[in-house]
Amino acid sequence: MNRYMFIFMHFLLLMLNKGLIAKPALNFITSQDFSHGTIASLDWHLVTSSETSFIAYVGNNHGNDDIRVARLDDGCTELDVVAKSNLEGPNGWANATAWTDGGPRHLAVGGFNNNQGHEIRIYSYNQGHIEQERAEDMPEVLTLDWLRADGTSYLAVGGFDNNNGREVRIYEYNDNNIMTLRSTATFFHGKANSVQWFINDDTIYLAVAGFEIGDSIDNNVRIYSFDKTTKILTLVTTKSFDFFPSYSVSWITNGTNIYVASCGYDGGNTSQIRVFSFNGSSLTYVNTQGFNFGTVYASDWIFYNSVMYLAVAGDDAENGREVRVYSFDGTTLTPTPVAAGDDPENGREVGGYSFDGKTLTPPLVSLDFGFAVPHTLEWQLVGDIPYLAIGCNDDPAALQLYSFSV
Repeated sequence: MNRYMFIFMHFLLLMLNKGLIAKPALNFITSQDFSHGTIASLDWHLVTSSETSFIAYVGNNHGNDDIRVARLDDGCTELDVVAKSNLEGPNGWANATAWTDGGPRHLAVGGFNNNQGHEIRIYSYNQGHIEQERAEDMPEVLTLDWLRADGTSYLAVGGFDNNNGREVRIYEYNDNNIMTLRSTATFFHGKANSVQWFINDDTIYLAVAGFEIGDSIDNNVRIYSFDKTTKILTLVTTKSFDFFPSYSVSWITNGTNIYVASCGYDGGNTSQIRVFSFNGSSLTYVNTQGFNFGTVYASDWIFYNSVMYLAVAGDDAENGREVRVYSFDGTTLTPTPVAAGDDPENGREVGGYSFDGKTLTPPLVSLDFGFAVPHTLEWQLVGDIPYLAIGCNDDPAALQLYSFSV
């Protein structure tokens, strides 16, 4: 390193240490318990007209209010539980939840119910009350995502269906609470762990991540197109996850390019986080990032201040870095300083990466949940501030909320 570069780097580090250059940070806001249960899924619902924000969260709570809705107060400082409900039967639990994307305010919940069936349930939400409107049977539901297109609501459902080979299902849901199965796709008697819709111009795509069983071709990351006229899913392209399960898939675009993140388990412990670019017909490998000896269960993108950010969560008990954040500019990955969040009671540091589309490097810091495992997370812009909600099996603070500043 030459003399001038050394002086520049010394000056830059001095500025960072003195806080003269803003450092990205996740700041702990508030939390809610889950009565000793584990949160498996959460979803934000933002009423844009009033900027009112709700978080639905579900999981395995041993029959003790497995489904809950919390409202974020106007000051964005407290979460108040405004509704609770249970899955019928003592041997059931919830794996997934999703708010309708526009249209009537409905909440879909999916899971497993050994005694009663009805693994897919649709609830209406109004003034702090949730009421079941519709139910459908499926062996086990693991993931849900709504789409609102041309005034019609579609629910993508992923899970396990060993008998019928319909691990991915598309339902149409109308205002009269009628639910109609429109299309299915098989995961070769495996499991569809994550589904997410994406619209590019007038073309609708569905990304699916899972684990295929009993087939020599490893297609654990898949992109389908969905035709609004025929209501049919058509496979567009697939990508390998090296014969290991992928648990999460998520989309992002900067207005020019489209990217897909897929995360899961990797036997080599070097590429649990993978990013691909998508051109409408094929996925192109960009790069990977390891998660030490752990497994990544959830991922979510947010586009903020013209920057793409990727948050991931999983099980990394050995190194204590269960939640991490990357910034992604589509060209080069370099380390990005991330300040520790303000959580003196729990001492939870915050982790971050920067990503340029070619190389991923280890985070400088991370969010440490100790012995707890975060299974789900999601970004939401409230006003001009991005918030990150995280759900885990931490007792008592299973649902945690952070604000993100850069």
